[in-house]
Amino acid sequence: MAPEARKPCEDCGKVERLFHFGRCRRCAGERHLRRLLTPPDGRPCPELDQIAAALLDHNPRRALLYTRESKEAVSLLNDLASGVCELSHEALDARSAGHRRDLAVDWFRSVLVAAGIVPVRDEYLARLERWIEYKTAALDDPEHRQLITAYARWDRVARIRRRARGKPITASTADITQVQISKAVLFLAWLKNQGERLATSRQEHIDLWLTSEPHQGPYAAGPFVAWAVRSKFASEISIPTRAHRVSYRPLDADERWKIARQLLNDDSFETKDRVAGLMVLLYGQTPARTCRLTTDQVLHAEDGVALRINKTPLRLPPPLDALVLQLVDIAHSHAHAVNSNETNAPWLFPTQRPGRALTSSRLATRLRNIGLPSEAGRCAALLDLLHTDATGRAATAARYQPYGGRTMVCRRGQNGLRSRGGPSTVSCPLSAAIRLRCEATCRQREAIEDRRDPDRSA
Repeated sequence: MAPEARKPCEDCGKVERLFHFGRCRRCAGERHLRRLLTPPDGRPCPELDQIAAALLDHNPRRALLYTRESKEAVSLLNDLASGVCELSHEALDARSAGHRRDLAVDWFRSVLVAAGIVPVRDEYLARLERWIEYKTAALDDPEHRQLITAYARWDRVARIRRRARGKPITASTADITQVQISKAVLFLAWLKNQGERLATSRQEHIDLWLTSEPHQGPYAAGPFVAWAVRSKFASEISIPTRAHRVSYRPLDADERWKIARQLLNDDSFETKDRVAGLMVLLYGQTPARTCRLTTDQVLHAEDGVALRINKTPLRLPPPLDALVLQLVDIAHSHAHAVNSNETNAPWLFPTQRPGRALTSSRLATRLRNIGLPSEAGRCAALLDLLHTDATGRAATAARYQPYGGRTMVCRRGQNGLRSRGGPSTVSCPLSAAIRLRCEATCRQREAIEDRRDPDRSA
């Protein structure tokens, strides 16, 4: 017998919590979408039916919510039905006022891309290019507009495309580029207020600019100044690179393993949080790298589960392997969607927006909400992995005792850290730059401890 709150739908007869005038979510959404997507002449249109089916198959509740609450979404669907608006990225971009985004239009676009109705594109790069056009058009000074346009297009965007090598860029890459371009605009405006031009500026003006704000903000104009000197728009000026100060300390070993045990054994945490936290605590992976993992990188064989992070797959011990397989099953439930990655494989950390992965900042926030600062946890993991014998025989680097009494041992090898957790030995990815930085941190900590306790060094 169904609960009192659940009744049969008037249209399809499905027993669930009714959503709108005696109808379930899908029937209410379909009724509303059909009314909005009906052409003026009333003739059926296969293309419009395909749009309605894509919206309903993904999330009928969200489709109904947007079409009822968002005026821009209602206008978009009416224009599609009447033929005023084409079904293309350019037409959808034209509906955004300036550089601002409409959440409803963005969600509709992502659903249509995932369904294969609209072609895939690099959304963050396209959004960055629209922002650059808006930013340059808002500049009143023609000389400044010409400089910023050339710098943004031929230096920043060209560098992004070259480094991406045809792959989609991340949200953080677009955000950093926006900050650099914004600081270049502020730098030119500041020079103008000082009665100077970029071509006549001297190093004294640069030094005064760097002291104009009590933080690292002015240093973000460094790439613009370097580009201006290379392009002969300025001469004999430079902004030095300011070292980023590490404002966090590694997690205490007891606290690190306490959090790791909770993530391994406590089912109250979400699976994606457990996997992401364990990748930080056990293998020193960043949220930026973890959130870009796809199902193609999970290798499931008879002898266990491995994760291909680097060239050599990393074997996962239980119960972490079971958690990763749970993420794979969840991702495969959305396998029909077109994904914004080079292999079109489902993301291990998807979002409600189809075909889009969780951003690194959002994943780091989720980890902080469960009590795990990702920077401090990663630093502790890397330091722990480095605390091995020079001969590679110490077995205390990343040791823990999961279910079944199985022990994982990480060893230092020629090209990184090697882990032995089963029938095969795989590589734990750790770049040379990170290794050197961690070793320097170890030496600094030991020097501080020696100064505090002179008898220790003796």
